[in-house]
Amino acid sequence: MKSHCNDAEFAEALLAGTPPAHVAECEVCRSEWEALGGAIGSFRQTAHQDAERPASFWTAQRAGIRSRIPRRAMAAGLRWAFVSGLFLCIFAVMLFLPGRTSKAPVSTNTASATKPALDDDALLRQVDEAVTDDTPPAMEPTALIASEMNSALSKGSQDQ
Repeated sequence: MKSHCNDAEFAEALLAGTPPAHVAECEVCRSEWEALGGAIGSFRQTAHQDAERPASFWTAQRAGIRSRIPRRAMAAGLRWAFVSGLFLCIFAVMLFLPGRTSKAPVSTNTASATKPALDDDALLRQVDEAVTDDTPPAMEPTALIASEMNSALSKGSQDQ
């Protein structure tokens, strides 16, 4: 004959939902199984009774939770949505309105009218010189070093 069921065997049987086979043969184990089943059944019944609440309880529960949520969190989300929409509207208005350009006043003085033409000519000359010049001003020191190295190399090859 097998010894009595231990706690691990009872736990496995509870999870499976069926009593161990030994319970049918042993009066001690059967009484322990029935006591365990009765305790679990009463716990289940008490838990269900405690969980059953009227609708007014759940309404009060929701109201209590909502009252603890900071209103600023909800307001901040609405504020961001409003500001984003406002910027989008401003951008759309600026995009579709014709651009306003400021025009310089036209002078009737002939002396001042010829001066910009002279400045334009001087600027064109400077651009022409910069384009035709082989070495940019920032690179002139390196061009000088390169020419000195070339002359030193050519002297060295002539000496040999």
